[in-house]
Amino acid sequence: MKKIRYILFYPEAEPSSFVKDVGMIPAMLRKRYGYDAHLVCYENGLKRPYRSTILNGLRYLRENAENIDVLQLFHPIKRNVVWILYFKKKHPDGTVYLKLDADDRIITSVKGKRDLFHSLKRKMIRWLLTSPDLVTVESSEMSRRIEDYYGIRIPVLPNGFELAQNAADQVKKEKIVLTVARNGTYQKATEVLLEAFVNADLQEGWKLRLVGSMEESFVPRMNTFLKEHEAYADRIEYAGEIQDRRMLYKEYERAAVFALPSRYESFGIVLAEALSRGCYLITTDHVPSAYDLIPDERFGEIVRTDCVQSLAKALKKAEKDMKEIESCKGLRMAYAGERFAWDGVCGKLEEYLKCLTGRMN
Repeated sequence: MKKIRYILFYPEAEPSSFVKDVGMIPAMLRKRYGYDAHLVCYENGLKRPYRSTILNGLRYLRENAENIDVLQLFHPIKRNVVWILYFKKKHPDGTVYLKLDADDRIITSVKGKRDLFHSLKRKMIRWLLTSPDLVTVESSEMSRRIEDYYGIRIPVLPNGFELAQNAADQVKKEKIVLTVARNGTYQKATEVLLEAFVNADLQEGWKLRLVGSMEESFVPRMNTFLKEHEAYADRIEYAGEIQDRRMLYKEYERAAVFALPSRYESFGIVLAEALSRGCYLITTDHVPSAYDLIPDERFGEIVRTDCVQSLAKALKKAEKDMKEIESCKGLRMAYAGERFAWDGVCGKLEEYLKCLTGRMN
């Protein structure tokens, strides 16, 4: 039986993102379900003869469209309109899957704006929500918000984590607040986390660990902050990027609390990774996946975006509830394994694909 040729097409993918959805979806479909699945990007198979990514994509589709059974694209953006129309012209029986990877900007970028540009953008987004054979969004909250504004119901397919979990009794939580992020970017609101950690005035022994890259422009601000709060200089640790995934997961296993005070996210894969290691999650109401990841107060807390006091209060509550955080870690790990392991997530995707055409059965 001929294998299904599945191409996840995302030109900008970098090696660091191969452990996220752009790499894990084709890997899992290939490993678990026998697809001939591949990621195509500038780092892996996509040539760059033109300065325009749209033209490079069209060139790739001109040469390969007829051999692609399923073409997966990302984001509700204009280049995907061009690629979808061209792919369907070259291969009418081919299947297009659009993974929205969407945050609130899919709505806020056009809501209440009546000029020609935003009217056309709104029509483009609506076309992208309805024209592909399959469209999914990463959280039930984002699906609800899209339906409320556009009147279109989008199926939910979350992101996930990839490494096997240890047993809960092998995970020992320490007094650590962990974040894993591109520290210092506007999106990740690292300065809010620093201020909140100091304002929370946690007992001696609690530490804040920052893992991930740090914007060069943020380094002076970080240094100034530590000088102004000398009492916390040895309690705020910057660990840098951790490329070894097993070492990163050990960071999650040690931390009692995982904090991600983002100003926006489509999902926040690090939240699923942290939950899978039993962390108590603290994130913001601008992270729509929070409502799936934190079904009740044993799993974490959702705080107001850009609010130092709200985040500090949540950190203080976590300190008070440390015994419960430890005792409920197994519950959080089991929930993450059931809902957010890539194996199960891709199984759900495969079911969606099987329903599209007889060829997929």
